[in-house]
Amino acid sequence: MDRKKFNHVKKNGRRSPGSRENPVSFNGVAACRSELLSNLEYNKGIYILVGERAVYQITGYAQECSGRYTYSYSARPVGFI
Repeated sequence: MDRKKFNHVKKNGRRSPGSRENPVSFNGVAACRSELLSNLEYNKGIYILVGERAVYQITGYAQECSGRYTYSYSARPVGFI
């Protein structure tokens, strides 16, 4: 993995929720580096905070999946807070 592609995200509460500087807290888990699982539906393109520090951008629409979680999302890691 190229460390130059990961950025340090500065959290700024003045920006709108879901922006890069003010990510939305994610209610779910990261299944792998590019897939997120959740019971809530999120919009494509928003930035979310997974765990305490990892910031991801949702790159795909919600896909219904079976099992413990309702929705699966394709996402790309953006950086850390």
